Amino acid sequence: MDDADRTELNAAIAAHCEWLEQRGVRFLDPRDEKLSLPPDLLSAHDVMKALATRAPEHLVGAVLSSVHVLCSLRTRVTLSEARLRAVHDAAERLTKADYLTEEEKRRQLALISFVHEELHIKSLDSALKHVEKWLRTARRRLQEHVQQLEKRHEKAAKVGFLARSTADIALAQWMFSRSEALEDDFAFFRRHVEGDQFAAHKDELGAKAWRRALNAGLAALKRGDIKSQERRALFPGSFKKTTDPAEKGQQRGREYGARKRGEKRKESKM
Repeated sequence: MDDADRTELNAAIAAHCEWLEQRGVRFLDPRDEKLSLPPDLLSAHDVMKALATRAPEHLVGAVLSSVHVLCSLRTRVTLSEARLRAVHDAAERLTKADYLTEEEKRRQLALISFVHEELHIKSLDSALKHVEKWLRTARRRLQEHVQQLEKRHEKAAKVGFLARSTADIALAQWMFSRSEALEDDFAFFRRHVEGDQFAAHKDELGAKAWRRALNAGLAALKRGDIKSQERRALFPGSFKKTTDPAEKGQQRGREYGARKRGEKRKESKM
């Protein structure tokens, strides 16, 4: 992930935090619980704790789900970059270590190879793949559950009853996003313990990572009935504020295209 994408990601997290705080959802700073936690320090775990302290609401649940995915991505990017730096720094130091004999360099290279070998995770890899398969099944069932709840909600409204299914929909959507994020975490873990995070075909945290998160976030907010203008406002780095009608129209078109790509990718993972 490059600096521009990271800036957009951080801006989106900050905008989500502001939207939530305006509606009474605060992420408390553990150092002083009278203060809100700065957005740049917010983690996916903090988002989960905030949800656990309040009853789920349809709109708020959708935005919490979105910011949870964004924070999870930021954590994985941070871990990946830290590991890459550590390995690259070690390799560079070894290259410049003129004081080491060739035998000592070979010994250290052997140690690095040992650290990154894959034999110790082969049995675990199979188990994790099974869990990922179960998570995909769970997401499919949750999506079907949400569709049933939405139909019940519409039916109740038509006959004049006050449906109370919006909280259930928000909770199911939250569980959907959690299972999706957990599957991504499993894939990240398998890739890194295998030591093959440098392979280009597995570059899930590279140039396209932020765009995928943006598309998925827009799709999730749409499912949560967040209006188009609000959706764009929650991603200020990607959709700049403007008063120009033509530019607004272009932004609506870009948002629509990004959201549809997010919906298509979600369907492909079911």
